[in-house]
Amino acid sequence: MAQAPISRSWSHEAGNAWTATLIENSRIDGKVKQRHVAYLGTIKDCDIERLGSRAAFWSKAKTRLDELGDRLTRKERKAIEAALVTKVKPLTKAERKKHERRQAEWQEWAAVLSR
Repeated sequence: MAQAPISRSWSHEAGNAWTATLIENSRIDGKVKQRHVAYLGTIKDCDIERLGSRAAFWSKAKTRLDELGDRLTRKERKAIEAALVTKVKPLTKAERKKHERRQAEWQEWAAVLSR
């Protein structure tokens, strides 16, 4: 159904960013037509190494892929995720633990400050 989901986009205000979208190609009357299927997420170039940004990108992308459900075969989903990995590395187990610790610390500080 879908092709490689990565397309490059630029914003004058925010700088360069990678936007992941799913596009379905088909032929109608001999002409190639493209249809937007889903927006999976965006990450700025300056944030591509940040744990929080990568975690947020992958959370959004996986949630959106889950929402597509039966519209994607298992093979298509794996291909899409493989294409995403070429631009945005998923968190390793160690990185995930570090990110979760940071999140917990921020939540503690937020609770203290809200009193």
